[in-house]
Amino acid sequence: MICYLINFLVGTAKGMFFEGTVELTSEDAEDATFVANLIIAAIKRVGAESIIQVVTDTCSVMKAAWRIIEKEFPWITCTC
Repeated sequence: MICYLINFLVGTAKGMFFEGTVELTSEDAEDATFVANLIIAAIKRVGAESIIQVVTDTCSVMKAAWRIIEKEFPWITCTC
């Protein structure tokens, strides 16, 4: 079984902090909705009002997830 880790880091004016890790296996559906929901859950844990940008890689799944995130939180910009 193949495992993937998604790490969540948060940067503020006071510095960076590690928010958590999600472990995915080859059995997890890694589509845009799944990934967007993981990121949205992290945004809500931190506090959506304090987030202005999400940075990920640029694979097609992430680009599609960006659109979902930006629709949910119009003030958040997603970039690579």
